[in-house]
Amino acid sequence: MGNRAVITTPDKQIGAYMHWNGGRDSVNAILTYCKLHSYRKPEQDNYGWARICQVISNFIDADGNSVGIDRYECLDTNNGDNGVYIIKDWEIVGREFFTGAEQDDYDLVNFLNELDRCMPEQHRIGNKMILDLLRTDKTISEVTSNYFFTIKMDNKKEKKGFEINKKYRSYHAEILVKERINDNRIVVEYEGQDLETDIFHWRDGRESINVPGHGGYEHSITSAEVV
Repeated sequence: MGNRAVITTPDKQIGAYMHWNGGRDSVNAILTYCKLHSYRKPEQDNYGWARICQVISNFIDADGNSVGIDRYECLDTNNGDNGVYIIKDWEIVGREFFTGAEQDDYDLVNFLNELDRCMPEQHRIGNKMILDLLRTDKTISEVTSNYFFTIKMDNKKEKKGFEINKKYRSYHAEILVKERINDNRIVVEYEGQDLETDIFHWRDGRESINVPGHGGYEHSITSAEVV
C-alpha cells in the first residue's frame, strides 16, 4: 500500500520510483523545486537523476523503502496508484498507466517551502527567494553572476538590502539606487538611465538585482557590493 509513482524521461531508459507522495501536485512541486535550484535535468545526464532523488529522499525520508532508481522496464510502472510521469525540462509532458483524476490537494508554495526545509541548511533557497523566482520565472543561477554560485549563508551577521542614494558595483556594472517602489521592485540609475527592475531576496538579508548586459546576458549586483 502506498501512493506510488514512477518518474521517467521521454527515452524511458531510467526511472525514479516513489512509494509515497506520488500524486501530481507532489511530483509537480518536486520538479519545480529542482528547476528553481538550477539542477541539471534527468534527460541531460545522470547528475539530474541524482538531484531529483536527493530532493525526494530528503523529503520522504531516506529509510531505504521509499525511493528507488532503476532501468525503466524494471520499475513498477503499472502500480495501481499514479502510474508514470514522463518529464522534460522539469515539466510533466506525458502520463502512462493512469486514467483517474489527478491529485490537487497541496498548495505549490507551501510544498516548495516544505521541500526547502528538508534540504541541508547550506542548500536551502529560503521562502522569500522561492517567491521571487516564481514571480519572475527565473532560477537561482539566473540571479547571480557567479556560475558556481552558492546559497550558503553566513548567519553570524545579517546583511543589509539596498539603500537609497547608495552606489553598488559588480565586476561588470555599477548602479545608483534611486527609489524603492515596494519590497519587490526598485529603480536604479544604470548607464545614465533609470531602470526599474525586480529585487531578489537572499536568506542572509542581502538583496540582488539583474541589469542588462551584452548579447542578452544579465549581470547581477548585490547589496553586499557597496561602492
